[in-house]
Amino acid sequence: MKTFLRKSTFLTTVFLIANLFFVNAAFGQTLTSDQADYAPGSTATLTGMGFTPGETVTLQVMHADATPGTGEDHGTWYVIADENGNFVTTWHVCEDDCLDSTLRATALGQSSGLSAEVLFTDASSISATWTEGTLTIGTSSNGLNNSKNYRVDFVDPDGVTTSSATFLGSVVNPHSESKILNGAYRIGIWTINLMIEGSGVSAGTFSLDKTTTVSVTATGRKLLFTVVPASTCSGTETGQWTVTRQNGDGKAYIDGLLLAVNLTSSSSSGSKQFRATSGGASTLTVSIGALTSTATFFYFDGTGGSYTITGSATSHVNASTSYTINSLPSFTACPSNIVTNAGNGVCTAVVSYTATITGTPSPTVSYVFTGATTGSGSSGTGSGSTFNKGTTTVTITATNTCGTATCSFTVTVNDSQNPTISCPGNIVKSNDAGVCGAVVTYAAPVGTDNCIGSITAQTTGLASGSTFPIGITTNTFKVTDASGNTSTCSFTVTVNDTQNPSITCPSNIVKSNDAGVCGAVVTYTAPVGTDNCTGTITTQTTGLASGSTFPIGITTNTFKVIDASGNTSTCSFTVTINDIQNPSISCPGNIVKSNDAGVCGAVVTYTKPVGTDNCPGSATIQTTGLVSGSTFPIGVTTNTFKVTDASGNIATCSFTVTVSDNEKPTIVGLPSSITVNNDAGVCGASVSWTTPSATDNCAGSSIAQTAGLASGATFPIGVTTVTYTATDASSNTFSASFTVTVSDNEKPVIIAALDQDVNLDGSCSVT
Repeated sequence: MKTFLRKSTFLTTVFLIANLFFVNAAFGQTLTSDQADYAPGSTATLTGMGFTPGETVTLQVMHADATPGTGEDHGTWYVIADENGNFVTTWHVCEDDCLDSTLRATALGQSSGLSAEVLFTDASSISATWTEGTLTIGTSSNGLNNSKNYRVDFVDPDGVTTSSATFLGSVVNPHSESKILNGAYRIGIWTINLMIEGSGVSAGTFSLDKTTTVSVTATGRKLLFTVVPASTCSGTETGQWTVTRQNGDGKAYIDGLLLAVNLTSSSSSGSKQFRATSGGASTLTVSIGALTSTATFFYFDGTGGSYTITGSATSHVNASTSYTINSLPSFTACPSNIVTNAGNGVCTAVVSYTATITGTPSPTVSYVFTGATTGSGSSGTGSGSTFNKGTTTVTITATNTCGTATCSFTVTVNDSQNPTISCPGNIVKSNDAGVCGAVVTYAAPVGTDNCIGSITAQTTGLASGSTFPIGITTNTFKVTDASGNTSTCSFTVTVNDTQNPSITCPSNIVKSNDAGVCGAVVTYTAPVGTDNCTGTITTQTTGLASGSTFPIGITTNTFKVIDASGNTSTCSFTVTINDIQNPSISCPGNIVKSNDAGVCGAVVTYTKPVGTDNCPGSATIQTTGLVSGSTFPIGVTTNTFKVTDASGNIATCSFTVTVSDNEKPTIVGLPSSITVNNDAGVCGASVSWTTPSATDNCAGSSIAQTAGLASGATFPIGVTTVTYTATDASSNTFSASFTVTVSDNEKPVIIAALDQDVNLDGSCSVT
């Protein structure tokens, strides 16, 4: 972008900006610029406010009138809003397609969708002055686009346009252009238009870029008339003729101005009319009688009216002699300055031009080249020569017997061809071992150009042989030729971090539980991973942190380290907590109880003991005895309870249930008392009965005859008591008796006895 200084008061188009900083914002977000107008190549500072904190904001600068942005500075770039949703960024003001543009910068929050914009310009101007026959225009500093062609159109008060030669904005910037009005001009308001090629229209077509006006005024001047003898160019006689303006006679005007010419001499007189050409000198022949002469008229007064030219001729000009008047060489058409581009692939251009030369006799023509191109020729104008890049001054000299005339102009050959440069292909490499990057070498590209003097420089990235960091590094090389044309190429060096980080865990830990706790507090040094690059993060993915209460059993503690490239490593160790604390259990006291009536035992109830432990999951079982509510047998029953915790630790307790059999047995089938008579001849009787049996609430009872004779024995005369005693397993006894009465119902028999001798012992007993 180029900024025109606003110097002229004759601008017909003035670009106004209502505010120094025009801001467009919605919902509180804003985008502002630090200036309303910028010079090309300068830096615009843009400030955004009111966006979402931490979000990515996309920025771009384009033409406000939707003209396509073809320059490299119209690409998007990105910034991150700070914790307040604000940001400050800069933009390089383009130097290619932004001249005299209104530009719109936009900011768009990628996550919030919030947007804001700001407008800024590069308004410019031209100025014009009028000084004694010369119109001069000028552009302000940096007022032209270096890559555009321009021309200046001079429009007189009648609407007649004359144009300057085309010139490139980079040739002279700022630019000045002059037009000499040697008489062929009109007084009044002239419009001066600066025209630009291809601005909003196709290339080759000029459109209005800037305009101004200037007032051209009239001043009285002299008219010179020269008569030259035919035989020689020496002895030139010059008469000074007075031009007097006659007002109000309705005659013609300049550029078609009708002049009344009145030549008076001693031998002839007459009046002729002629037309003067527009701009500069007019050469014409006036014949009055036998008088033929060539006269050169210079017009400095451009208003209409009638002019009377009066004067006197010398003796060389008379009515009786006809002369052929030789004239000095004159360039009726000297080429304007020429600006062209070098030919494709070369640093030169073949340039042709036309110079129109008059003079009597016909002059010889030669030329000299100075500046960028040097050389000369003794015949011709040099048109069609090959010109070097730069500005060459062409001086054409026309010579005849009357003298010499010269014509000078410049031929400027611009190098508009961009140089070429080719970068190597993209490079992908893994990091060097233990290094957060890799040494990368490549062949640095060198640009070429149609002209010598190009310079290649690396504008981004790192030099070959440098240690490139992990990630993508864009290496950009820019070649700039001697004319300032540039080309760039880029390639990327991608260094992938393929090295896993490292991490070492503590050794496995074994520990007993803390008293009364189903676990143990364990401390250890948490491992921290290391890597060839910064930015590693270590996290514990399984297990418990140091200082935690670890549960009974094996806890695996796993730590994972991840580096900035996503590479990971893990390590693990175990914490084993052994539960060595036995559970506890308490039984009820011993129980003593008599048997239930008729039962060989007793129903006994008690509170079942339940074990407790420092850890959940203990189980209590009865290992001996009977459950509460059972019928406990006679005797001592030991009830043992065992509690086992989840780790296999055990504890037991026992108590006894003693059931005493206090119930006596009974005798079943005890015979009634028996009465019999003696057996014949026997002092008694054989008596039999069914032996009774014993019954009891418990098994194991027995019966025994404890008195009397057994069944089937010979009972003596009289009453014999037979007693049975029943004894149970608990030694409880029960006795019952019946009698056997043997009656002696047999009468005695007397039998004579034989005498016997007996001896008496000391106690008087018979032995």
